[in-house]
Amino acid sequence: MLLSPWKTNSDFDDFFSPIVYRTPSWISKRTQDWAVDTFKIDMVDTPDKYQVQAEIPGRTKENIKIKIDNGHLTISAESSAEERKEEDTFIYAEIKRGLMCRTVPLPENVDEDSVKATYENGVLHVLLPKTGKSSREISIM
Repeated sequence: MLLSPWKTNSDFDDFFSPIVYRTPSWISKRTQDWAVDTFKIDMVDTPDKYQVQAEIPGRTKENIKIKIDNGHLTISAESSAEERKEEDTFIYAEIKRGLMCRTVPLPENVDEDSVKATYENGVLHVLLPKTGKSSREISIM
């Protein structure tokens, strides 16, 4: 569905939208071997910590890796493709399989040694405690 501030609801747009705004299949087939999908996250700033939630359905916690390096949080998750018979043809193929990865910059006041994570019902929760350091405003003289 094409999101536009000028919603027309016309049959013309409904017909041509998938043609104009969808990646051609020949490109998808060529890039599927090396393309990396991503997932949605929320990052919340609370008084004593940052909370990250990532939607990673269909994975196990053993297939999820969390890494903090050079002020960046990287979450990656991998799943193997299901066995398919040659005579099977997908009508829809929307479930993300393979490698998914997301990297976000972290604020400077994260205590990297105290990070904790849990995974339940397809949602990864990462708690990033804050250090005593805080930013301060500098007056111009």
